[in-house]
Amino acid sequence: MPYSKVMLHCIWATKARAPIISKELKPLLLNHIKENSFNKEIHIDCLNCVEEHIHLLISVVYFPPRPKGRGNWFGTSSFG
Repeated sequence: MPYSKVMLHCIWATKARAPIISKELKPLLLNHIKENSFNKEIHIDCLNCVEEHIHLLISVVYFPPRPKGRGNWFGTSSFG
């Protein structure tokens, strides 16, 4: 079955790149993102942050639906 996989690299910066993500805030922030992603069924490949920005790498897999008419092709005779 065909599928597509897309990798998204997301970056969020603090306002004016102010170094406001402290060592105490970092685990709380990353856990919040992980929990939110889990609840929304978003697969995180990599997540980390520094004082002024956050990096997030997610993968999105898409399985296209099967065509509806395909089921009618099988089990029919050419002598209709």
